[in-house]
Amino acid sequence: MSMRIAKRACPVAAVLAFLGFGPIVLAQTGHPSVGSIQGAAIADTGKPVSGAWITATGTGSGAVARRSTHSARDGSFVLSNLPPGTYQLCVDAPGTSLLDPCRWAPAPVTVTLSAGQVPVTRQIQVATGSMVHVRVNDPNKRLGASPVQGPGQASGQGSGAPVQLSVQALRGIVCPLVMNARDGAGRNYQLAVPLNVALQLSVAGNGVQLEDEQRTAIPAQGAVKDFLQSAADPHHKTHVFTVR
Repeated sequence: MSMRIAKRACPVAAVLAFLGFGPIVLAQTGHPSVGSIQGAAIADTGKPVSGAWITATGTGSGAVARRSTHSARDGSFVLSNLPPGTYQLCVDAPGTSLLDPCRWAPAPVTVTLSAGQVPVTRQIQVATGSMVHVRVNDPNKRLGASPVQGPGQASGQGSGAPVQLSVQALRGIVCPLVMNARDGAGRNYQLAVPLNVALQLSVAGNGVQLEDEQRTAIPAQGAVKDFLQSAADPHHKTHVFTVR
């Protein structure tokens, strides 16, 4: 796999043709100026997506309304007290290989909510991808004691984190990897990505020196690594970097 300086563009070489649109119910509440979005998140396997973060974010200008909730065991959800407008719906299922449509769908899932609207029944179908894994070895204990990120926590690393790992999704969205485990010798990171799509892993050290498996130093401005999670290979490689 090739390594390049991160200043170069990071295009995604293919478009995921997964996500379908389905049930979302637009319901009028008792107050004429607000409404609710009800529906269900269903995986492309037919199973309900339970315990996922469902978020509706307004797409208009000015003050943007935003509501989040967890999906129930049957995948159902209700987002209440939303003013009329158009909303983008995200489905974030931490720790699974399900793909958030806000990141990986060719077009975002949107719903328009207006006062007095006749309820419309639809469904969000969530595509299944694969988990990309990264191991960062830290033999000299330079990374400190950042907490492991669990479900519902902000995914990825903040701008001040010593290791920056991300994958560029569709429409130029940058998706940070989540640190899912830590031990005395280093840290593990992961992110759900689509299968059979050429992607690029961006890696940079912030105040620390990183090197790859060939012991090649990562430049201070970072580097990118090409990869593809093949559906034909169930044993995907773990990308390894070391802090020096």
